[in-house]
Amino acid sequence: MPELVCNVHHQQPHGNTPSSHDKIFLCKTLVLPKPSTRALTPTKPHFSPSSKLPPSAHIPRRKATSYKQNTVQFDDLHENWTLKRTLFEKLKHKDSDPVRILEEDGDWSKELFWAVVGFLNQTSRSNQILQVFDEWTSRDESRVSMFNYERIVRLLVEEGLVDIAVLALNQMKDIWGAQPSSEIYRLIVYAFVKSDRFEDALFHLKVMEDNEMKPHASIYNGLIKSYAKNGLYDEMAKCVKRMESNGCFPDQSTYNLLIREFSLAGLIKRMERTYRIVISKKMDLEASTVMAMLEAYASFGDLEKMEKIYRTVMRLKPRVYLNDDLIRKVAAVYIENYMFSKLDDMGIRLYSRTGNTNIVWCLRMLSHACILSRTGMESIMREMDDRKVKWSVTIANTILCAYAKMKDLDALKA
Repeated sequence: MPELVCNVHHQQPHGNTPSSHDKIFLCKTLVLPKPSTRALTPTKPHFSPSSKLPPSAHIPRRKATSYKQNTVQFDDLHENWTLKRTLFEKLKHKDSDPVRILEEDGDWSKELFWAVVGFLNQTSRSNQILQVFDEWTSRDESRVSMFNYERIVRLLVEEGLVDIAVLALNQMKDIWGAQPSSEIYRLIVYAFVKSDRFEDALFHLKVMEDNEMKPHASIYNGLIKSYAKNGLYDEMAKCVKRMESNGCFPDQSTYNLLIREFSLAGLIKRMERTYRIVISKKMDLEASTVMAMLEAYASFGDLEKMEKIYRTVMRLKPRVYLNDDLIRKVAAVYIENYMFSKLDDMGIRLYSRTGNTNIVWCLRMLSHACILSRTGMESIMREMDDRKVKWSVTIANTILCAYAKMKDLDALKA
């Protein structure tokens, strides 16, 4: 587009060309579909260096009208820019009414209409889009199409104007007698779910089901996630049953989502029941799902199950990295069960993944400090010196606490 504008500038008088600011703003306000009939294509043929023409190949001579056609295209392009700039000058006034401007102009081309839609969207006046669309389509019923309605609904939903989007949906059904597409319903259901308006979302979901529009699993997954966010865990189970009854069986993403949400909520039995379903169906567990299960078992202090999942985490490829809070929770379970050597094992494993991090040496030092092993602590200190690791406050406090329990006053003074 910048090249085309540049060419127009050289062919037209300076006073009629749009300014640089106008060009940038116009480009921002243009929305699909872009006019394909006015696309300028190079008239000179291009051949790769390696390409060879067969002996019988004949290169036709360029038609004499080529220059004239390109000139017409440039003239039309400049005319479009001028019309859009004039239209935007009218629209940018604070009290401008796009419907009244359309009535005064008589009609707009498809390109002008979508440019106006883009302008209204860019200037936070999306609530006027549907009114302009109604007025524009009333001038030519052929403009009433599923494609146009889907674009209008998408724009309104993206701007958070879901109620106006529903008005557009009802217009299609009640005024034009058209059956909205599943994509329009999907956009509206998503918007209501995002706003936690479950009754409205379920209403339009039921309409989809009644019209035999098989909703995609992602719609149900969005509902499940929103239910979990609001603590409606029983509704999550009902949503899964609803999926199955409508022939949309939960997929791998659905089950992983359920496990994560049950884990975060501490619903261990539901989490484990869903986990068994995943295993029986030979589905894969996502890394975030396994991590959520590990955190759930660590939070509840279930050592046996925590260790089993921890070993699974260590085998994951590509490698995953535990955050410090989760490492502390796992370490706390080992300490509560007097399994201090496990802390050193954790530290060594983490070192192979993360290198010289503070928590690695904290774990290894704590492993020996818990059993008051002076030899073990000194060996870790020598290893830290060899690797030029700086002592943190936590490591220093751990060592001092161990020496205090051993009543080794000389070591404390040193």
